[in-house]
Amino acid sequence: MKFVAEPMLNILLEVYRVPPGKERFEAYINATIAGATRASDVACPPLVMANPMAKGHANQQLEIWLEVGAEEALVRILEEANQRFSSLESETLVHVGLTLVDDLKGGWTDSILTDWGLRFPEKINPKWVCVPLWTKYPQTLEILRTNAQMAIGRFVWQAQHGTAQTLREMLAQEGDAQAFAGEKVGMPREDLAYTQAVLEPLLECTDKPTLLAALYGDDAAKHVGYPPLGLSNDAGLELALARSLS
Repeated sequence: MKFVAEPMLNILLEVYRVPPGKERFEAYINATIAGATRASDVACPPLVMANPMAKGHANQQLEIWLEVGAEEALVRILEEANQRFSSLESETLVHVGLTLVDDLKGGWTDSILTDWGLRFPEKINPKWVCVPLWTKYPQTLEILRTNAQMAIGRFVWQAQHGTAQTLREMLAQEGDAQAFAGEKVGMPREDLAYTQAVLEPLLECTDKPTLLAALYGDDAAKHVGYPPLGLSNDAGLELALARSLS
């Protein structure tokens, strides 16, 4: 398995330089899909996550990302990843692209459901990895590195184990992805124990309302209309990392 960077940000910036409207949307479709009739043939899968009608802040953020060297940083991150995963027995070439995900001022994107789709896609694309750059966060290479490493770690887990279906599998996937990115557990030990007690009977659950509430916590569950489980924000994701590091 070898990861290779595919520059996406300039392509998206050119789309955003077209005034919002029909011409902008057509430019977005042409850049993203490029006449493909099947999902597997889409030219630039990472751009599917972008908001085609994003406002001016998206242009500004893309320009900042390009100025700080986001595309070049991704190349270096993938070189490191290729070394770390050099022992994997696979000839697969995996394309990796950055994309701006507009969860700040755009009605196109619900951050919780979009994040869920990135972590747990219904169907895994074996040739592409999308690295999200969320508009609500600062444009720093540290954030880019974390997002890229988590996306790569997640892809490798899925390549080895398939699509996570149960809460147990999702905890394993997200724990390993966060660990690969060098994340640290921020939740106090007593809160981890409480979260473990709540989730233990649910480890074989496969229904989305339970899974989302378990991983993201009560606020996220309520936001999308699911019943809460009595958990703090990202409680399940914190527990996932703790389990992976233990």
